[in-house]
Amino acid sequence: MKKNIFCSALLISIAVAGCGCSLKKSSSGSEKPAPATAPTATAELTTEGMTEKVTAPEIEPSKHEITPTAGKYVYDEAKILSQDVYNECNDYAAMLFDKYLINAAVVTTDKLEGKSPYDYAAAAYDDIYEGRGSGFLLLINNDTGDDILYLTGSCETYVTAEAKNEAFYWATSEIVEGNYRNAILRLLRLGENCPEYIFDNAGILSAQQRGEIERILSEGSGKNAILITSNSTGKSNEQILEEYYARRCKDGGIMAMIDSASNTVIIHSKDTVPSGVDAALKKANTSAKAGEYEAAARTMAEALSG
Repeated sequence: MKKNIFCSALLISIAVAGCGCSLKKSSSGSEKPAPATAPTATAELTTEGMTEKVTAPEIEPSKHEITPTAGKYVYDEAKILSQDVYNECNDYAAMLFDKYLINAAVVTTDKLEGKSPYDYAAAAYDDIYEGRGSGFLLLINNDTGDDILYLTGSCETYVTAEAKNEAFYWATSEIVEGNYRNAILRLLRLGENCPEYIFDNAGILSAQQRGEIERILSEGSGKNAILITSNSTGKSNEQILEEYYARRCKDGGIMAMIDSASNTVIIHSKDTVPSGVDAALKKANTSAKAGEYEAAARTMAEALSG
């Protein structure tokens, strides 16, 4: 399928999501189209002075859904990937999921099920990740040829339009040539622009503040990290932190979580927590209760990097 080359003319669509820890969402590719005019339910046919009403058939909405599977990040519905390419791309997305806490996915399709590429990618992300967290979904669209990189949360901040445009320019050529491996890995690699130690899913800190916290944490053991969120998921903060810890800290370490919804800071670790970290936790909670999240993050970062 011939693909549309995206360069300086690449269009970017932005939508706002309001569930869980998600922030606004965006895409590279086709603009989100305006809603189509609803079809007329009845029509009149006149034949030699006789009028007959004909009822149009009902149009059933698409019920297509992608079923999420643990450990699966590539959903090759178009069946265009070899097993080796599938495994390599799935493993790379798994690395982003664990190391960068990015909800990454790749979906290929031959049928958009009546949706625009943007809406299909958005629905797929919602199916796989319930629309939550920081992440992106790459849609390889063999229906209309417009591919989409759908972004949410902090990924939208760190994966710039310039980086997307350049990656899409080369990836589109590779897809036309049938080199899906290079194209997918090239676009997934954009995830490495995101931080490794500070995960601001709530978008509370400025870019400069995030950069400073990232620098402080990077000078430590490399095992410790901080998650910033605004919990509205129905899960306890402890549950959320344990889930992220299991992803990010497979080799041990300490993870702190700052929740702007409850103005609290908690930590989790399978290792022994140094007394200095416990003292910093009390100080950070005082800052968080006052809404001083940058101070709370800095306090924890300095303790965790020591």
